[in-house]
Amino acid sequence: MYKPRIIFGIFALIIFFFSSYPKSKAENIELVSTNTQVNIIGDQLKISTDLKLEGLAQIRAMLKDGAVLSLELDYSLNKKRTLWFNEQLTKYVYASTLLYDQLSREFLIYLPNNETPKRDKKLNRLIEENWKQISINFNTSVLNQSTENETYKLDLTLTLRHKEQPPWLSKTLLFVPDIITSTDKQSIDFVY
Repeated sequence: MYKPRIIFGIFALIIFFFSSYPKSKAENIELVSTNTQVNIIGDQLKISTDLKLEGLAQIRAMLKDGAVLSLELDYSLNKKRTLWFNEQLTKYVYASTLLYDQLSREFLIYLPNNETPKRDKKLNRLIEENWKQISINFNTSVLNQSTENETYKLDLTLTLRHKEQPPWLSKTLLFVPDIITSTDKQSIDFVY
């Protein structure tokens, strides 16, 4: 007689606990590409991506709690085909790390191919100077051009994720993925 009431009470308590559980610190963080351009200058294919990162207060709190974040831009350059799958010509992953140094009380960004980090006490200024626009270069020889006016496709995927799980995240009761923002994907067609 009391068993269904006890089970129902426990079930209601569990639902109440999880519904009142504090929301994630990453809830209002958003990473979007506002503009991506493909330019051919001489024998270089220059790709410039303008980024907008919202929710810096939450990012600052996460970093001060010990989080190490990684910005990843996954570039894939494909030769566009009409009757078959696109042919992947080259792929490049731009990965940059953001963290907070407790001793110096500075934010640090490690950029690709650079072992010395960029440092600043102001997170806004550091992100503005280093992550506002990302530029990479490909040599045009990767385009495998046999005829003129070929159509190519650039696929870009943006992700902000935890490089390492911070201590406050490992103490949660539920599984929490390492991706902080929803993945932003873009495709750009161009003729060369």
